[in-house]
Amino acid sequence: MRKFVKDPNLPVSCSDLIICGRYYDIFKNKLEMLGLRTFLMPDNRQLPEKISYHTDLSVFHAGDNKLFLSKSFSDSVFSEKLTGTGFDILYFETEQSAEYPGDVGGNVCCFGNIAVMNRNTADPVIKKYLDSKITVRIDVKQGYTKCNICVLDDRSVITNDRIIYEKAKQQGIEVLLSDPSYIRLDGFEHGFIGGSAFKIAADRLCFTGVLDNYPQGERKRILDFLERKGITPVYLTDRPLFDIGGAVPVLEN
Repeated sequence: MRKFVKDPNLPVSCSDLIICGRYYDIFKNKLEMLGLRTFLMPDNRQLPEKISYHTDLSVFHAGDNKLFLSKSFSDSVFSEKLTGTGFDILYFETEQSAEYPGDVGGNVCCFGNIAVMNRNTADPVIKKYLDSKITVRIDVKQGYTKCNICVLDDRSVITNDRIIYEKAKQQGIEVLLSDPSYIRLDGFEHGFIGGSAFKIAADRLCFTGVLDNYPQGERKRILDFLERKGITPVYLTDRPLFDIGGAVPVLEN
């Protein structure tokens, strides 16, 4: 029997996830082999075309059946399917726009009882909800917060942002700071780790591609960190790692 993922970004055994429709055909066979069903997110018409498919800009999962979506998806088949599955959906209070910081209202990272966000750019409805639920709030200047964080467990993350790294460490979180230069994102100099990896089980982390283009030392640091946390990497393609805005595990077995 399926149930809602209780802790955001931390499924015990994922059965269903939200992922961008644009790249689904590339991942389809591997996701099916892993036993994963999908809610395919359409492109967000309020965002620039080159990042309009990024889930971490348009969907925020607050845990259990609580989802926050971009207003772009109101009255959409996508939101209707989620509602029909039992999700309680709220829409961002603010319309998104193509220019920063208008694109990052939903780009907040939660894990366990911790929320990492830029309070100046996070959407007001998300801030209000988290202020009533979360006990540890890490405030940063980085608006692309979720993009820059790959959650491993409720006390461990990988990040590409030095300020997130420092502030998370101050809260007793174990953090690996990794160079994003080797993550591909069309139209940009590089992508980010949070947009190219996501948990599908307590002991499994999906990567969109392989780490073969990383320098040997950097690749070893990442894989050693995962091994120490008891997490096995799962590679969805044989391409170099690339940023799709991540995926959101929402239902589990």
